[in-house]
Amino acid sequence: MESCGWGRWRAGALVEREARTIPLAEAERRIREGDGFVVLEIVFQDAERAAEFLRDRLGFEDLLAEDAVSPNERPSLQETDRTLFLEAAVPVDDHPCEVAVFLTRSALVLVSPKEVPPIRETVDRWLRSPIPTAPSPPWLLHQVLDAAVDAYFPLCDRIEDEVDALEDLVFHGDGDFIERGLDLKRAIVTARRGIAPLRDVLNALFRVDPGRIPMEVRPYLQDVYDHTLRITEMLDVNRDLLSGILDAHLSIVSNNLNNTMRVLTVMATFLMTAGLIAGIYGMNFKHMPELEWPWGYPGALLAMVAMVAAEWLYFRRKGWF
Repeated sequence: MESCGWGRWRAGALVEREARTIPLAEAERRIREGDGFVVLEIVFQDAERAAEFLRDRLGFEDLLAEDAVSPNERPSLQETDRTLFLEAAVPVDDHPCEVAVFLTRSALVLVSPKEVPPIRETVDRWLRSPIPTAPSPPWLLHQVLDAAVDAYFPLCDRIEDEVDALEDLVFHGDGDFIERGLDLKRAIVTARRGIAPLRDVLNALFRVDPGRIPMEVRPYLQDVYDHTLRITEMLDVNRDLLSGILDAHLSIVSNNLNNTMRVLTVMATFLMTAGLIAGIYGMNFKHMPELEWPWGYPGALLAMVAMVAAEWLYFRRKGWF
């Protein structure tokens, strides 16, 4: 990628049925004039200057240029007379990265705040191919969306592996079990927030004018849409499994605490009974006949043992031991 004042860029064009890298100035001209099939990949660092470039140099609408560099936009689909604009969240290092896409009749412009490997690899493949696999912008749009959606599968696999690992630890989880579970639940929610709006965007593409999205491209977009449904189902299943695992772990912890409290209660009852007898004969009254008995002390100890034994048998029959 080449560097400039607002970030980095890479441009290519289909010239005589062959994809070639072109200068930024030529890409600007071709996009403005609709001259041939052009691909422009932008990784911006200065959002304000990047929006100005999209607006003033490429001729895109003000609102779309601002949305393309905004970090808080929900993935959506917008249409103008010239442009089909959509946003998608692509996982990069397990965190979603917003990618804005401008589709015109002769150009595809990709805008992101950082380099997105699935997008980079798709453009690389298009530029390296002797006979480009995407002869027009809608075909390359399909490949970009397909790569963006497929990037969720490795993330789902890692989430599934982590859920399985937590399931194995549910009966003897260590101190960070709950923390790991909550972090994983947060990762599932984040992934679903990215894939669910993308599913809606793909669904909306089927209602776009065939002049923008040709009918021959739509079966391929349907396949990508099916992938989003599958990923959403995988995330939902893992989320439900994780909720069940966390609930089971909390139930086990609560049950273990109840068992501990039950043992402590029984021990306290034993001590309380023995303490009752000791307390009675420890009172400083002058006239207590048992204090003068030769067998008074052994008798008190025997009474303590007898009462504790009776209580032990009672609790035993109740199933507390």
